[in-house]
Amino acid sequence: MHEDLPDEMKEKVQNVIKNWEEGLEFRVQAFPMPYRSLCRITRLSLLIGCPLIDTDTDDEPPKSVHEASEIIPIDEFLGLYDHEKMKIVIFNKGIEWASGKLNCYPELLRYIVKVHEWAHAILHVGVDQGTESEVIATKFDPEVTSEIYRKQGEIYESIEYKVHEVLAQLLTYHSLQMSKEKATKRESKMVLDKMIELFLELSKHQPREYRVDRYLDVPLERLSESIHLIRKGWLKGIFDAWNTVIAW
Repeated sequence: MHEDLPDEMKEKVQNVIKNWEEGLEFRVQAFPMPYRSLCRITRLSLLIGCPLIDTDTDDEPPKSVHEASEIIPIDEFLGLYDHEKMKIVIFNKGIEWASGKLNCYPELLRYIVKVHEWAHAILHVGVDQGTESEVIATKFDPEVTSEIYRKQGEIYESIEYKVHEVLAQLLTYHSLQMSKEKATKRESKMVLDKMIELFLELSKHQPREYRVDRYLDVPLERLSESIHLIRKGWLKGIFDAWNTVIAW
């Protein structure tokens, strides 16, 4: 490689490549694409061509927060999932403000919020294996996929606000834990440890609908199954009903 370079330059180039590769591996492990772990946890997947949009904005968040407020809402201040537009938005101004209040790195907070909003999105447009096979059999007929998204939108809208947020929070927590377990680089594990700590600290500053401390020890399989029951219409997305099932 680079046979036309002097030996000392070859070494420098190789070091740059090595450091870049190590840096990339660290980042991939510490900040993996949110949908990957969420799909594993929920046993759902995204259809090829799913029109989900994931973006950041410098616009003012829909919600405003008083400087002295102890509440730092995730949704509509730090991020947002608009299910009608299938769009995830992260609010840069909210992230910067909240990271100052929490004395944390904005990038870590941004990732936690992104996973939370992706959790909402997966609950909305993620499909189970049977549905995916059905779509593949039709060669991704747009009318079929459109009807699937319409039906899933109806179910998504029928779920109580508190159930939406508890599920998104629990999926975020388990996603961070799964990423930590899969990471092989020490530095990546350390960053994910900090994010788990930050998630728990941020949770203390959330409205009570977002508090999930009592559910952190619920088996992941039971959490996943409750999601499938809701999506199949076998369990109403009402908090009391969900709470009864999850506590078994």
